[in-house]
Amino acid sequence: QLFFLKAILNSFAESTGLKVNYAKSMMVPINISEHKLNLLANTFGCSTGSFPFTYLGLPLSLTKPTVADFWPLVSKYERRLVIVSSLLSHAGRLQMTNAVLSALPTYTMCTYLLPKTMIKQIDKYRKHCLWRGSDINSKKPPKAAWKLVCNSKENGGLGVHDMQIQNESLLLKHLHKFFNKCDIPWVQLIWNSHYNNETIPVNNRNGSFWWRDVLKLLDSFKGMASVTIGDGSTSLFWSDVWHGVPFNVQWPHLFSFAKDANTSVQNFLDVDDKSEFFHVPLSIEAHDQYQQMITELQNIQPSHNKDVWNYIWGSSLFTSNKAYTHLLGSIPVSPIYKWLWNSNCLLKRKVFFWLALKDRLSTRELLKRKQMELQSYNCVLCHQDVEESLHHLFMDCPFAMTCWNLLGLAYLIQGSMLDSVPLFRAQINRPFFMEVIVAMFWAIWSARNDVIFRNLHHSVQRCKMGFKHELVWVKLRFKRDIGTQLQLWLDNFV
Repeated sequence: QLFFLKAILNSFAESTGLKVNYAKSMMVPINISEHKLNLLANTFGCSTGSFPFTYLGLPLSLTKPTVADFWPLVSKYERRLVIVSSLLSHAGRLQMTNAVLSALPTYTMCTYLLPKTMIKQIDKYRKHCLWRGSDINSKKPPKAAWKLVCNSKENGGLGVHDMQIQNESLLLKHLHKFFNKCDIPWVQLIWNSHYNNETIPVNNRNGSFWWRDVLKLLDSFKGMASVTIGDGSTSLFWSDVWHGVPFNVQWPHLFSFAKDANTSVQNFLDVDDKSEFFHVPLSIEAHDQYQQMITELQNIQPSHNKDVWNYIWGSSLFTSNKAYTHLLGSIPVSPIYKWLWNSNCLLKRKVFFWLALKDRLSTRELLKRKQMELQSYNCVLCHQDVEESLHHLFMDCPFAMTCWNLLGLAYLIQGSMLDSVPLFRAQINRPFFMEVIVAMFWAIWSARNDVIFRNLHHSVQRCKMGFKHELVWVKLRFKRDIGTQLQLWLDNFV
């Protein structure tokens, strides 16, 4: 048989010109003695190997890969972290975290459910990149909680991917292919091997370690999917969404008498006497619901077509991106975050203003809360002997008041920043309102830093020039008509 196999490979090489390099090939045994393995390898002229080994960049083994098998992935993070992140600002590190570090394990996560230890280690490197740069041993505290950072921008976060949810959303595509019975060899193999007796995967964890890991996501898949009935062979009669509200919710009394809670739609509809599926006698409430069920099922006839699974975003086309958005969820937040990320400000300024909205800027009041010792915690832009809190620095400080008065803007003295921004928006009443607000915040922050780090005397005129300089650069990012409006606004108000 071995000689026949080698003859086939040689014939393939002669007909296509694609020759097999046996010197670079490896023979991996399964239940073969070492003596026989060496004999077979010598016949082919290749080397021998053993499990686990790397195939197409993934660890391949007869058992579930361990954390050590995934460790080469960690070394990639160490190299990227040391080379680049120390040279970047917070905005640049955010870009690198999203575009590079979050993307490195994507190929692996498309196949394997990563161990929680690996997820934790990956997040460790991403946190260091975002908040501490390249020093993996640095103890510098992060500016914001990681859970907050991993929220989407629409939910008030920085949009960094949650690796656990990302991993699950990438693996859910396998359940999509499985339940739609796509014409793929592994799908047919699993159906024929484990579910050929008209059963449907529910709580049973049959199959390989890979398939059992995928089935752990079954509840997440069913939570975002409904099914258009064809032959009914892939959908559960009671718990799946195939006829509006699931029947176990619509008819709870009747469901309590069901003999098999996991029967398929196909099995149920193929039997004429539906009472066979229930423990009798039924209660009065269950009997009434039984009559309702019989009435509703009269017009439902299964076909010979395959079931089609549809998703909560209104399509039968599964995308991991939309699954990730659904699994991440949404929370009600202020529209300011949407205004911020849709603005034309530089990313560095957006990250700065996001930190300000979350009260995570390194003001002296925040440093005091972190128990950092300073000679003084008072505001350096005024002489009122007032602690430098975020609200005082940007709103209550006489220097800040003067800067806002330059723009003719009034704000709520007792209100928070989240209350003041909509008020500023109404007063500016221009499409570039967010750019104006962020530029002034940055100008005040720069004036504060000039006093602390450069020993310069604070000056409203210098703050005004910094504000104008910032908007001149932002103007170039606008379309010409809005850029012209911004220039006219600057000429009139500043």
